[in-house]
Amino acid sequence: MFFVKIFIMKLKELLKPEKKYFILDLGFILSLVIYLFIYFAGILARLGIVEKNIVPPEYLTDFVWLIPGPLITDIIVLYVLPVLFLVLSLKITPKLLPGLIKIHKFTYIGRTKPQYGMIELTQKRLPIVLMRRAIILGFLSFSISAYVVNLGFGGLFRSNIAPNDPGRTLNIAEAMFLATFFFTSITLLLYLPIWLMEDSGLIFYRTFSNNNRIPNLRGINRLYDEILEFFTGISTVLLLINIIIRCFNVLNPGDVAILTPLILIVLPLFVTGLFAIALIFYEKKLPEIVKVVHEKLLKRGFPLISIPDFDDLVTK
Repeated sequence: MFFVKIFIMKLKELLKPEKKYFILDLGFILSLVIYLFIYFAGILARLGIVEKNIVPPEYLTDFVWLIPGPLITDIIVLYVLPVLFLVLSLKITPKLLPGLIKIHKFTYIGRTKPQYGMIELTQKRLPIVLMRRAIILGFLSFSISAYVVNLGFGGLFRSNIAPNDPGRTLNIAEAMFLATFFFTSITLLLYLPIWLMEDSGLIFYRTFSNNNRIPNLRGINRLYDEILEFFTGISTVLLLINIIIRCFNVLNPGDVAILTPLILIVLPLFVTGLFAIALIFYEKKLPEIVKVVHEKLLKRGFPLISIPDFDDLVTK
């Protein structure tokens, strides 16, 4: 009983509302509202209270087909999985960082080699950073799900995919919709090492003493950020445009199924609610996490350095 009380106290402390988490809290509430809408709309249609079936009946019994159980249990799993993947990633990431730094160094073969170190950063976080991270996760989740579904694996996420158009086109769009929920945890696992490199202040420094070039100091995370953000930005836009056009080509005026492409438009923003708890947990535990990273990298010979103020650099 004592340990249960301690756990509840810790949970309340972690989930204590703060202004900077407003966007994440809003995303969580929005996602919960939409899930409840899907559930009650499906129930009302099954009971015959409403004539038009807004929600496919399969959603109540299967929802994300790959996850066992009906809609309710699927929703619980979808909220819990990002937290579990976060905990797993926090265990693995400090051990992966030296390898990611080596990969970064490898990209400079044939060029001036960088020097690596760490700086201590303030733990103050602007809400816009959290919002940006959450949206990027949502976009990447959709991109991955769209590629997987278009490769022919839509049946893993949407049960009873129709064998013919227009039903098949709409079912494929629904499969993307459902797969995006599932892949939010995977994208969190991919992105957390990049965030941790940034939040731990891992930097590289290059000087060009024999060359007329300006010295370069940047975060190691930028290499990985730029690769994923380029892929995410281009692919999300193209994939969304493609599937939305395909849906409208098979829809008739007044079709209830018009909700499918409309939901897809806001889907990357909507799924941010699924990993809101995980991101808040990460932010509140960040000082402890950074301390572990610094201790491990100091043992491997990565120095902790300080960046002087601009005034200290002025010579005249």
